Amino acid sequence: MNLIPSHVDPSTGLSVSRDPITGRDVMHVPELDPAYRRENARNAVPSVFGGLTVQTLTAIKDRERALALLDTYGIERPRTVTDALEVYRAVSSVRVDAPAPRIAGLTATEAVDALDTYADTLARQDATKRAKDLLVAQAADEVIAAFGACVDDVLPSLSDRFDTEARVFVEAYETVKDCGSIADAAVLDQSGNGVKDWHRARNSAEEMNKIADILLAFGLPGLKPRGADAVDGGYTVTIAGDIGSGDVSEFFHLTDSARKGAVSTDLPFGLYPVTLRSGVPLMLPESTDDWDDRRQTYWAASQDFGMGLFR
Repeated sequence: MNLIPSHVDPSTGLSVSRDPITGRDVMHVPELDPAYRRENARNAVPSVFGGLTVQTLTAIKDRERALALLDTYGIERPRTVTDALEVYRAVSSVRVDAPAPRIAGLTATEAVDALDTYADTLARQDATKRAKDLLVAQAADEVIAAFGACVDDVLPSLSDRFDTEARVFVEAYETVKDCGSIADAAVLDQSGNGVKDWHRARNSAEEMNKIADILLAFGLPGLKPRGADAVDGGYTVTIAGDIGSGDVSEFFHLTDSARKGAVSTDLPFGLYPVTLRSGVPLMLPESTDDWDDRRQTYWAASQDFGMGLFR
């Protein structure tokens, strides 16, 4: 049946269409449309509570973990971030319960009064819930925005710690750069220095990743620090070096999983060896503008390299 678009019902916000056969108005509820449900099952991020999606709630948690890491490094939390989180937590903690009254032992008049009071409570509960949903969503957006605005404030302190770990990594990795596993490092010599340098390089790579994760949590607009969007956006591969100015072929054939840069069995030292092989030093961006420039340079160099493969 083809319905003729008519108007929007101001009381519900739903579209109303005219049935051409009966001439009656039919209210269209998207959630009852099978095509709508199929499309949203593929694309929508499930809602958790208060209008927040899993992605937004995870973004808040990631940024709270980043603050905890800042504390371990003795870096002061930006005031605007702590203020935004305080507002978010305060609004999120508002309770909207409306416990039902117990009428056992009440007179008829008292029971009717209890009903009227409970009806008023339910009405207020509904209004409070809608208000909370709206304000929690706004407060979450403010938290993410506050983190993004403070990237340049935390970068100097993060860079100092990153540079220290990078020096340790480069020195240790020189010994084990041709080793595919700790077993290979064990047979480099009889002194055990190969194993020691393997652990030193691995520990430094993990420490650099922690520092980079703080920056990723601060700098990405609501994205998961090492999620697919961060990889696609070129954030993870450019955070530790200006690779666009080096040999991008080292990165061109990496899988998306590898581009996340996590230290793992397959990548015992993360992306740091690849960054060094590309010919650029390990260092964080100097500013948000520098990070954007790195990403743009990386994409341009990658595109040129990719096009060159077909010439």
